[in-house]
Amino acid sequence: MVNIDLIGKLIVKFVCSMYVLLVANDAHPLQTDYALKPITELPHALQQLPATTGVCRREDATIISAPLGLPAEYTRLDFKCGRTVKDATALLANPNSVLIDLRTPTEFQNFHANQAMNMSRSEIAAKSYLKSKDIFLMGNGKLEGEVYRTCTFLTQMGYPNVFVIHGGMTNWVLSGNTIFGNLSAAFDNIRLSVTDLFIESREPENLIYLDATRDDMHAFFPSASVLKDVSSDAIISLVKTQKSKKLLGIILIGARTLTTEQILALQKAALPLRLVMFTGSSTEYRKFLEQQKKTWIAQANGPKKLGCGL
Repeated sequence: MVNIDLIGKLIVKFVCSMYVLLVANDAHPLQTDYALKPITELPHALQQLPATTGVCRREDATIISAPLGLPAEYTRLDFKCGRTVKDATALLANPNSVLIDLRTPTEFQNFHANQAMNMSRSEIAAKSYLKSKDIFLMGNGKLEGEVYRTCTFLTQMGYPNVFVIHGGMTNWVLSGNTIFGNLSAAFDNIRLSVTDLFIESREPENLIYLDATRDDMHAFFPSASVLKDVSSDAIISLVKTQKSKKLLGIILIGARTLTTEQILALQKAALPLRLVMFTGSSTEYRKFLEQQKKTWIAQANGPKKLGCGL
């Protein structure tokens, strides 16, 4: 039988012997090679590291100064890109011209212009053979500033002949051009949403007008002009007075009772200018702005980019 007590005594004796060799014996080489020594200075590599402040202060954070801001080169629209539907139709007869529909694939499948191709901005930029073409861009008639910025982007990418069909698909249809697909679907999306109105109103090249019945929206747009008469004749006269200006379009905040037919009549009267319509409630718009403000505050107070030595 194995004597457990004897084995235990041998292990204790072995450990004690090793301790004597490594610690008690000052002359043993293991002590001089591996024993810890007091550190009087930092290694050279660590000396090169910048000192940390320990705590990041709130002012060290990067604050978003212009929510939804745009790059400086895109803040002003290049109206040299713009072409009326009438001018574009004549130029598209050239076999070197291509019509590109920037709308979503779903919108394009519902209805589109003859010979139009459905592409996004990035898809166009990936096709270098289009640099030799005259490119005509078409949006859905809303948020057209983004279409003009696509023109600027492609021009900077080396596409020499890029144009924007002013008023997009809405003006294309109102001008009497043939489309393929469901015509009724072309008028399902003619009203601005609260988000659309917010973005459109931030474009300085848009003129904002209020129907005389929309005092509820005046607080949001105090500098907007008031139209006492909202009729086709009044819109025609208005467009004539603005003919010499470089405009993205007219935003009309109209009566909530306007029908689709009435809105289309006003848009047709505005041709070749682009007219977009908001008929939503002030309560709805106020809620949107409140939510937008909360989003900006969250962005400003959210994760910070540390710049304080950590």
